Amino acid sequence: MTPQNAQVLGWNQYRIEVSGDVITVNLNGVDTAKYTNTDAARGRFSATEPTFVGLQSYSNYGFTTAFRSIRATVL
Repeated sequence: MTPQNAQVLGWNQYRIEVSGDVITVNLNGVDTAKYTNTDAARGRFSATEPTFVGLQSYSNYGFTTAFRSIRATVL
């Protein structure tokens, strides 16, 4: 799966879905990555401990990366 439909110098839409230990990434309507977490100490959410979501972007270009309309929904 490759992000061939990513827009350079335009807005892209990512959807990251976590279901149990499976993480699926969708870019502009196309699934681009699927990962199964096998590390019991990584990525666990707790009702009593704080957690965070990290955003990263890597590019071989000198473009600025920006994020907007970020939402997290627990289903």
